[in-house]
Amino acid sequence: MKIGISFKKKQNKGSQYALIYAVICMNGVPKEANTGIKVHPNEWADGKPIGLNERFINEKLQAEKLKILEIFNDLLDKKQVNSEKIAFVYAELRKGVSFDTETALDNLKNKKKKIEDTQKQEMSIISILNEINQKKFKNKIIKAQNWEGNRCIIDKIRIFLQSKNLENIGYNKFKYTLFEELIDFLRFAKFSKAGITKIHEPRSNAHLRRIAQMVKAGNEYAIKRGYTETFLPQFDHFKDNAKETPFLTHQELYNLEKLDLSQDKYLDAIRDCFVFMAYTGFLFCDIKAFNPQKHLETDKEGRIWLIKGREKTGTKQMLPLLPKVQEIMDKWEGVPPLWSEPYHNETIKVLARQAGIKKHITNRVARKTAGMVWLNEGISLEDVSKMLGHKNVRITQKHYAQIQRERMAKETEHLMQPKHIPKETSQVPNMTQGNILESIAELVAQKLKIA
Repeated sequence: MKIGISFKKKQNKGSQYALIYAVICMNGVPKEANTGIKVHPNEWADGKPIGLNERFINEKLQAEKLKILEIFNDLLDKKQVNSEKIAFVYAELRKGVSFDTETALDNLKNKKKKIEDTQKQEMSIISILNEINQKKFKNKIIKAQNWEGNRCIIDKIRIFLQSKNLENIGYNKFKYTLFEELIDFLRFAKFSKAGITKIHEPRSNAHLRRIAQMVKAGNEYAIKRGYTETFLPQFDHFKDNAKETPFLTHQELYNLEKLDLSQDKYLDAIRDCFVFMAYTGFLFCDIKAFNPQKHLETDKEGRIWLIKGREKTGTKQMLPLLPKVQEIMDKWEGVPPLWSEPYHNETIKVLARQAGIKKHITNRVARKTAGMVWLNEGISLEDVSKMLGHKNVRITQKHYAQIQRERMAKETEHLMQPKHIPKETSQVPNMTQGNILESIAELVAQKLKIA
């Protein structure tokens, strides 16, 4: 094993002299160590001393080099040699510590442990959550859309902690009561560029549950990594009052389609974007990634199919190219122009009111509407599941249970009507009380005769 030792000059601003550092290199890893030797800047060039003091400085450097080689040989015998350890022991020696490699190595371990412990203690909740999110994206566990969504949630948590002057708090000081305050804060806080305002309508429990799960997952990650020993209980104070995503009826969708927006191309494009999603089952991220040349295929019979993997899950959607979708694509020579999703969401609410729709409308409503339209047109649940790109039919059953109940109610309505019972052909004699008594008397008389 070889060691390389060279020297370099370092001069601080405003200083009259420069310091000479030893550069210790092993296995391609260089480490610098201050020799304490001072020279005038003009007395050093090309990595070596020059001028009148050249010989004197060289003698000093050779003495330091011998010390470094002695340390190298000692560590080599202990099989613990590398450039970092040599530089550290040399620095300890220069401080006046007696030459004891065992003590120096112990000091190095303690120093490293102290640095690591400090880093762990300083690892904030925000840093941990960002680290998890980045790792998941790097390892392709989540897609770019989910990474961005998680980043937005982490920013909301950061804003809450900032409001408490606890932006750098770690899990070791994150109490359960603070967890409750975080959820209550996020339930009502509205985030915008202007700041935080309060809204009357609270956020759905589904969204808050996702945030709570992220905070809890960060705590489990921090425990495994040694960032904390504090266990944070699961936040489960959620009731089942999360709102279902609404959908448009045939008539409401038709009213939106027939709005005259020819005078405003921006509004026209946003409306057509929503209608496009309502006939394809796309989300906003899917329509952004849609490429007609890439995602449209023609089969042997000449039918055009839309086949595209969902941006959220990667599961393929497969459905025929419907006439309304083709009409919109012809109108805009592809998909309608797109802006930011929040802008689309706010604008479609205004257009919905103009169309007489009183429901809370967002772009996600378009996808739910697509499934509703297809189911009401008699398409089987299995086919609708493939058209929407669900991983299995159970997901479709869960999201469209209400529509299924309505369809079932209509299809079984005839079973609820009273049935007409036809009269039998054989006539049953009308037995009165008197006739019954006469029959009984005749039977008794017959029995007496036989006896």
